[in-house]
Amino acid sequence: MAEVPERIRQHIAKAARLGRVLASDQLERYDVSGSKRRHMPQLRQFIGVRPLDKSGLAWLDTVATAAAQTKHTIPDIVNVLLEELVHHRYELPGFRTLELAAIGARERVNLGYYRSISHALTPATRTLIDELLRAPEGSRFTGWHSLKREPGRPTNKEVDRPAFCRHPQAIIHGYSRGVHEQQAIHG
Repeated sequence: MAEVPERIRQHIAKAARLGRVLASDQLERYDVSGSKRRHMPQLRQFIGVRPLDKSGLAWLDTVATAAAQTKHTIPDIVNVLLEELVHHRYELPGFRTLELAAIGARERVNLGYYRSISHALTPATRTLIDELLRAPEGSRFTGWHSLKREPGRPTNKEVDRPAFCRHPQAIIHGYSRGVHEQQAIHG
């Protein structure tokens, strides 16, 4: 309790309608006393929550993985974890525990997506992507730079130009043609 910022302790005291906030040194003494160890189970029982033990942490990882399949940002995944912990009446762990569960879940889910995509690529498609990411000799720009660059503002003059609509296809076709030419030379 002594580590909890003063502002939060004041808010809790006000919400609980306590007359005063205990000083930090009083809280430090309580933290190391045997009273705290006796009070925690009683407090959990009174509130109706259970501690987050090993099996609870395993469950939390499962929930985080499910959330990471539909949520991308860490705060969104943490919010799902908080909702589920409250719903299942678990004692809330420290924020770092939730953050690490969310980060690990997002990494596992993203790695699964990357593997799925990678295994679906044909050798020809892999070669095409490699060429797209390789800069030609004497240039520091790759085909990817050209592909991701916007073709221009969609003014009447620009939209009338057929290149505006064919920009991405032309880049892809050009690289595809280059890959097929290389295959013919080496193959």
